[in-house]
Amino acid sequence: MDFKTLASNLGLDEEDFAELVEIFIATSYNDIGKISLGLEKNNGEAVAQAAHSIKGAAGNLGFADLSSLAKDIEMSAKQDDFNDLTGKADKINTMLKTIEGFINTD
Repeated sequence: MDFKTLASNLGLDEEDFAELVEIFIATSYNDIGKISLGLEKNNGEAVAQAAHSIKGAAGNLGFADLSSLAKDIEMSAKQDDFNDLTGKADKINTMLKTIEGFINTD
């Protein structure tokens, strides 16, 4: 993952970008918790809102794959289609851990 390029795309240096990413990760882990709770309660609106938050922040930071996956969750939840959303939320969690690993190695 090329944090230097991602940072440059936003007009930031790598250190400032890393700080934003750390905030994004913490917030997204919280949102994953909201998605899990929403799925337990079959609350499509709660799932969609949390996924929307991840989608927007990931997109703004340049994490297109993560943003796209969150969009899939958001759209499905809005239609109360919970098929495989737990698996997709788990995949987002894995992606966040990967991003977090890049931050912690720098």
